Amino acid sequence: MLGDIQPTNSFGYVVIDDKVDKEIQGVLSCFFINLPLFVIKQKGKIDMNEDGLTQRLCMFLTRNKGEFPFHFQKEFMENDENGSSKRVDVGVYAQNETIIVNDRQFEENESFFKIEAKRLGKLGKVREKEYVEGRFEKEKYKDTGGIERFKKGIHGKKAIHSAIIGYVQLYDFNHWFATINGWISDLSKEKPEFWSENELLKNESSSPELATFTSYHLREQKGVKDEIKLHHFWIDLQ
Repeated sequence: MLGDIQPTNSFGYVVIDDKVDKEIQGVLSCFFINLPLFVIKQKGKIDMNEDGLTQRLCMFLTRNKGEFPFHFQKEFMENDENGSSKRVDVGVYAQNETIIVNDRQFEENESFFKIEAKRLGKLGKVREKEYVEGRFEKEKYKDTGGIERFKKGIHGKKAIHSAIIGYVQLYDFNHWFATINGWISDLSKEKPEFWSENELLKNESSSPELATFTSYHLREQKGVKDEIKLHHFWIDLQ
């Protein structure tokens, strides 16, 4: 089992939550150990594009995951039988052909944990809220928002734990925490049928390299309502 591995690290982080499946604990532990190390290698990348950073991150995690029995794949297709399928930035899939997480079985071609990545920096007025929601482009709405995609089941519709990694390229963690929660709060008033103040991010931990938060989001898929927990990992690249 993933959570049976007890990695040590020099940053003092411990991921222990009896309410979270051991498989999820393993992925979160891998992030806590490796993301601060990734920051050291990528310091100063304050203008680098999201896709390039995510590709580097995916390779870094793969090379440094140690004995954790899972793998990372960039641009993971949500439905590999559909050539036009939406792709999540990174999919985590188990070493074994099947795995049960939160009483849900994931087959050999499925990812049990999904990761979206977003820049927190100079995105321009049109894309500035992309961590949370999408945008209109040529009078057509594009659901490119990080949180939005999980809420709509575009990503991780079978998973009840997933993550968003924020590449902080401008300002600091406190700025983005207040800003993103401000956007969610505003949306809860503008679109109460879809957004709620209960979805605000909550502080978990912080260091100069890495800040973590959690949030809970209601989903409705084919008439069935459930909840997904998002783990937010923000790394300071400045």
